[in-house]
Amino acid sequence: RVVFQQPAAAAGAVWFDDMALTKVVIVEPPADTVVTVDPGENWRGYMNVFDLPASGGTFRSGEVWPPANLSASFSGPTLTLRPNSIADPAEYWYIGGGAPGRPGNKIMEASMYVEKTDGSLAGRTLTFNGTVTAHTLTPAHRTVVFIRDYAPGGFTSFNEATAELDAAGAFSVSLDTLDNPARTVQYGFRTTGVNVWSTDLSPFGSLQVTASAASPFEAWISGFDFTGFTNPDLSAAGDPDGDGANSLMEFALNTDPGVGAVSDRMRSRLENHADGQALVLTLPVRGNPVFSGSPGKSATVDQVHYVVEGSNDMNLFDQAVTEVPVSGADMPSLDSGWSYRSFRLDGPLDGPSPRGPAGFLRLRVSAAP
Repeated sequence: RVVFQQPAAAAGAVWFDDMALTKVVIVEPPADTVVTVDPGENWRGYMNVFDLPASGGTFRSGEVWPPANLSASFSGPTLTLRPNSIADPAEYWYIGGGAPGRPGNKIMEASMYVEKTDGSLAGRTLTFNGTVTAHTLTPAHRTVVFIRDYAPGGFTSFNEATAELDAAGAFSVSLDTLDNPARTVQYGFRTTGVNVWSTDLSPFGSLQVTASAASPFEAWISGFDFTGFTNPDLSAAGDPDGDGANSLMEFALNTDPGVGAVSDRMRSRLENHADGQALVLTLPVRGNPVFSGSPGKSATVDQVHYVVEGSNDMNLFDQAVTEVPVSGADMPSLDSGWSYRSFRLDGPLDGPSPRGPAGFLRLRVSAAP
């Protein structure tokens, strides 16, 4: 870039001589790819066997094992990982020979993983995420989640990212894979610990993982039909009215203020109240949040943030909103922990209450900050 400035439009000129222009190669950052615990993938198994640390911890063998032999199995979307059990009664596997109550004589390192050799995961930022839904493993066993990017020609050289799964909750690991389609990329779980006789497994616990659990917001929105509403935007950056305020979900209600919008468990409609007819929005909420604020009403509960706003032109949402007793006996029943709340559009703060049916109500729902 060449810049020539003449302050205050001063007279004069400038000459550039012997200038060379060089092409700049811009290296784009790796593409992002997210994978999760998908039972539809081709899951593989591999077992490494070691002597006990007290016996020197020597590596004994490593070979492909079917996932079923790893004590790893899917039930629907959930993968359960358990300590490994060997049915062989030999003293090689169990101290004193295999039988109920006999301690294991080997350390088993069981890998349950997905492997890609087609280059589809090369040259990108790969993220493997999911949720540990239950963790009861004792200290005798540990599980790590991993991504490995192997060099061509074998499985001895690799780049790796890992994280230990030591409690229930979400997990995520990321690795920038090298841009070489000849490399092999694996992602999965590695459970390590002493082998356990099959009838003695229960006290050692297990670990259950599944795809990333729905956020509280996603759980809120998953059961709703918004076909009766104006401009629903369910994306992570929804802003259909262009006011610059993004929410995980935002929509304006009622293109025709005289006609209510109706969906399964959420409604905007005209209702008769003791102090007049008004536009009222009824919606389900989790828990028992306290709505406050002016002119709109907001509340946060169970990591979900609600904002109810009013407008007379579907542009500037500055009209007063009042929470009123829930009406509408025909509303569908709700699951335990949910309840209906109703909000009335009251118009300008210094105007009559309620102002009447002309106007708009909007609900924003987002993940709590």
